[in-house]
Amino acid sequence: MIVVSFIKIFISNNCLYSNDSPFARLLKQQITYLHLSFSEDSLSISTIDLSKNVYAKIFALVKKLTTLIFGNSTLYQCPLSLHNIPSNMCHSSILLILSITVSTFDEYLALLDGRLSQLSTFIVAICHIDHSSLLIGNTMILPNLKVFSLKSYQFMYVYDNEIVPLLRRMPNLEKLSLCLVKNRGTFIDGNHLQNEILTYMPRLDTFIFYIHTNNTITNEAPLQTNEDIQRSFINSKWSQIRYLADYFHNGAGISNIFSLPFITNYMDGITNSFLDGTFPTVNDLSMIDVSPFEHDFFKLIAQAFPSLRKLMLINRTPQIRKQQHNELIDNNNDQNSSVIVYPHLKTLCFFDVHIDYVEEFLHENNTHLSSLTQLQIKYEHLAIVTNHFTNNKTRLNCAHT
Repeated sequence: MIVVSFIKIFISNNCLYSNDSPFARLLKQQITYLHLSFSEDSLSISTIDLSKNVYAKIFALVKKLTTLIFGNSTLYQCPLSLHNIPSNMCHSSILLILSITVSTFDEYLALLDGRLSQLSTFIVAICHIDHSSLLIGNTMILPNLKVFSLKSYQFMYVYDNEIVPLLRRMPNLEKLSLCLVKNRGTFIDGNHLQNEILTYMPRLDTFIFYIHTNNTITNEAPLQTNEDIQRSFINSKWSQIRYLADYFHNGAGISNIFSLPFITNYMDGITNSFLDGTFPTVNDLSMIDVSPFEHDFFKLIAQAFPSLRKLMLINRTPQIRKQQHNELIDNNNDQNSSVIVYPHLKTLCFFDVHIDYVEEFLHENNTHLSSLTQLQIKYEHLAIVTNHFTNNKTRLNCAHT
């Protein structure tokens, strides 16, 4: 007799099988590991329907479930809405491992209200993190949690008031992974991480993190340099880190701090201060600066991020060496030597840019975009650079958009 304890289900609608089907009996009697993946047409399912008709039914059917992987690894795909579902509908005293995407911070908190009392590994992606609307704050200590991963790429303003207290509820963590993008008055450094979070986790053995911070620097606030941040980790066991900080003349500051090796697929706010390194896992990147991005810097970016699939640009400052670069191309018989190749780039967003960057990417003498299918751009910029779609030098890169 073959005993099935592991199964992966491909969901194409918002229903599971009825309780009396052979498949339902298999789920109820044998399955301990369940991985649900979703097709493209399932993306139209509302978060409420998905939560009630799929997620809640799992707990009603699969009585021996110890591991649940709900959804794919892509952030924001099929998020759940759970805080209005009674805990007795999604309750388990044996579930140990849960990987899930939820819509809001309240959905996340609902999962930690005691309904999953034995949870030891929790991997969660949250689409939007804001102040909790729950009338009673959840301060329950989570002694069984050993592994925790939190990912959110939307800007948040509640890091100190919501995220830090949440992490302090996990005293027995052995592995922590954070991927956060936030606004804050000061940058994150080693002293903050140690004093505000890690000191509450004496058993922590592995700490993987990427934290991006935007802030506004006042005249009274001391500026933290890359060297300052690096020194704050000297006496820490988490010394394998990289820190990139930049300050703009308009009073804004931006920083990226992350552990090495870098394993996240997203990086935000790269500026001209980026000098070196290779990040093969990153496929989604944004670049912003008030100093110009020159052609050679884009060549560095293409080499540093070889798997790039999505790129967003924010830079209103015209290129300084554009004419020099064009003259070099005109005088060089081997024009291909200066062409930058992004072999996997599918989505290119000119969010707020000078027209020089449109020409930089769409002109085939500068860049080769063989996979580009989505282009977000001002129509005026597109019309000028393509000469109302008659410029042969831009047809190659725009052929599939």
